[in-house]
Amino acid sequence: MKEESLAIGVSPPGPDGPETRSHLVIDGSKRRHDAWLEEHALVIAPEGLAPLRHPLSRIDRITTIGDVRWQAAALAAIARAGAPVAILESGGETAATLLPARRRRSSLSEQLERLLRRRDWPDRLEDWRRSEISLHARALRLSDPADAAYAGWSGAIAILLQRMQPPALGRAPATRLANHMKSFARLLAQRVLADGGCPAQWRGRAPDPTRDLVPIFGQIALWRLARQADTPAARKALQRALYADIACAASPPGRALAGLGESAARRVARALHRDLHRFHRHLLSLNHDEHYRLPPGAGRR
Repeated sequence: MKEESLAIGVSPPGPDGPETRSHLVIDGSKRRHDAWLEEHALVIAPEGLAPLRHPLSRIDRITTIGDVRWQAAALAAIARAGAPVAILESGGETAATLLPARRRRSSLSEQLERLLRRRDWPDRLEDWRRSEISLHARALRLSDPADAAYAGWSGAIAILLQRMQPPALGRAPATRLANHMKSFARLLAQRVLADGGCPAQWRGRAPDPTRDLVPIFGQIALWRLARQADTPAARKALQRALYADIACAASPPGRALAGLGESAARRVARALHRDLHRFHRHLLSLNHDEHYRLPPGAGRR
């Protein structure tokens, strides 16, 4: 029996490829579909099939047909994202159209393109990175937060190892563990940036290596992880993951650290989403765009 699937990407792709917003069609005429919100993505689960995840930033509009059961929080998030929802009966008759209260404002992608018009844009990115890391260094009560901002990856890794107190390591295992932590942070940053509407050209797929936000948000992820290590529960989870990475030399980079998804990593991901909203707000200010309103709670640190 042939399985039904979601019809996605009805709108033709633009220059950004998969990053282009698309028309999402959810066909529940023959099989019930459940829809709920998971962080900054809409999850669609056809009955009896594996769920599919769609970042809200890539959805332009939604059409549902037949039996589609919505979580209220998901509909509210779609409205905040500025995407209308058309609800059709199984026979194709329109039952309702849900329109957002306000239109979608200037996107992160648009603001990044405007940033490129500035000659000093690499300096502006570096200033923002140092400012963010300095805030975390102050929260960790480091004696020289400004110097910690220059340290970047190495500073966060040193603090994590100090707080986790792993067993004595030789040079090679220590280097391997540091690389695992960086891999974990980079993968987490990739996911948050993709969900937040960051185009591929700013996630390491442009010829210019300076147009890559992944190392910036990856470093911030590790500094946030270091701050979480101050709490006993998070410290124990981190210790288990680090010790597992040390013990299993044959595992892919960050395998054990990736297992923190239900505890520390999930909290870091939520915090990184807030960081990305603040970065968007920073660009709007830098580009003198006064027409954007930050979502409620997006500026919390």
